[in-house]
Amino acid sequence: MKKIEHMTEEELNNQLKTIGEERENFERDMKKMQEAWEEENFKAARRYQRWEEMRERFSPEDTRMRNFINAHQNLMNAMKKRQQEISENAKATYDKMQREWDMQEEDIFLQMCKLQEDRDKG
Repeated sequence: MKKIEHMTEEELNNQLKTIGEERENFERDMKKMQEAWEEENFKAARRYQRWEEMRERFSPEDTRMRNFINAHQNLMNAMKKRQQEISENAKATYDKMQREWDMQEEDIFLQMCKLQEDRDKG
């Protein structure tokens, strides 16, 4: 990519458009990820509910069923913890990208102002 100082006004406008598309794509991907997690959490909660209902049918001494349900609960907790970690990392990445995009847009705006000043003088 050319340095902003060497770009034409058209190239600067295209760069602004690209930044906007990158933001939209990132936000769309984050939303899709969140929706997928919500759906998976809902399915897991339904499975857990069914297993709880099944557990009631077994005797309290049936440790296999209790162990199975406890293992699933542990898996759900680990999954939620991992989702939280990924969400935090994605948020940190998004904040970093947001700052970078903001700086690029500011640089582009300043360069466009400089081009306009040069046209006004020339």
